[in-house]
Amino acid sequence: MILEVYVAENASNKFSKYVISTLRIEDMDSAKIGEYTCSNNVGTSSGVEVSIKADSHLGPWTEWGTCSKSCVSHYERLGTQSRKRSCRPAANGGLSCKYQGSLTETRSCAGDDGLVMYCPDPASWSLWTHWDNCDHTCLRVGQEGPKQTRRRLCREGENSPITCETLPGQAVEERDCLPTPKICPLSVKFGDWSVWSACSQDCVTKDFSIVGGQFRNRTCEGNTETCQSFQTSQVRSCNVHRCPEHGSWQQWLSWTTCSQACGKGRRRRRR
Repeated sequence: MILEVYVAENASNKFSKYVISTLRIEDMDSAKIGEYTCSNNVGTSSGVEVSIKADSHLGPWTEWGTCSKSCVSHYERLGTQSRKRSCRPAANGGLSCKYQGSLTETRSCAGDDGLVMYCPDPASWSLWTHWDNCDHTCLRVGQEGPKQTRRRLCREGENSPITCETLPGQAVEERDCLPTPKICPLSVKFGDWSVWSACSQDCVTKDFSIVGGQFRNRTCEGNTETCQSFQTSQVRSCNVHRCPEHGSWQQWLSWTTCSQACGKGRRRRRR
């Protein structure tokens, strides 16, 4: 570094003019800072303070600080994190720190890995719908009372092990309608037919004068007059094959004539 210092002053009252003196310093460093004078045959100049002019200097950035949010949902505003750097002040009229740039830097973040981290968002149920309207018409005998239902939807989550398949609860809820409708005035309910009874005969006689039969019935609940309008018993024939008959002898036929006109002979008859 070469530094030249110019000194302007009156040489003497006699000449009443300025004399220009030049001081040349090579390889300027902090050890050469101080006051300098110039001397010649006229005399010694006034002292001149020599200093080094230095601009301000920015240091390196620190690591990013902790993000204000560890994660965000998809529609949430991101968090922020910042980092800083120092500035060595300027010396002797050098460029000040305010002209070097910001000492603090801020950026958006969600988590501390530099990537946006989305928070676990488990599946969730929507609000229930209103209960369905109840049917208040009368009921048949034995008919179950009406029910009403309400429903809700499952919103699938993200980044979470809780899905709609594993989310506790049901999508449909059911309850009995109150008050329960009354039984319809002419309503009846039939029970199942009973099994057929055992047949009263194993077979029929030769002249079919006696034929076997069997019956079954069913119950009827509700309005008596309506029940009487329907069949609650049934009868049918059974084992209509003829009974087996035992063999029997017919009447004897007449005797044949004797085989001998005289002496001992034989006669026969058949049946």
